[in-house]
Amino acid sequence: MSVQASPARVERDEWVPLRYWVASNRTDTHDTVTLTLRPEDVAIPEFLPGQFTMLYVFGVGEIPVSISGDPADDNGTLVHTVRDVGAVSKALRLARNGMTVGVRGPFGTG
Repeated sequence: MSVQASPARVERDEWVPLRYWVASNRTDTHDTVTLTLRPEDVAIPEFLPGQFTMLYVFGVGEIPVSISGDPADDNGTLVHTVRDVGAVSKALRLARNGMTVGVRGPFGTG
């Protein structure tokens, strides 16, 4: 039997995105998807309802997106619902499982 440890949560430079991989990309409507992201190494600090992250698609850019997942999820998983309205959100809508994205945050007041 193997036990999966929770990703480390460490002090870090908030300007440097942490690497997450796309665990799932669920189509909600023709232009909207819900992404489940898992940390590759280190997870962002715990977040509160109402906060957002900056999602970075390498080579494309970065956008702010509200976190739509459960803050009580202790394995570092993030859930974001994204509507395709520009270059970065289109790249996120088309993201395939296993793709790496950058995550900064959380930002805002919970």
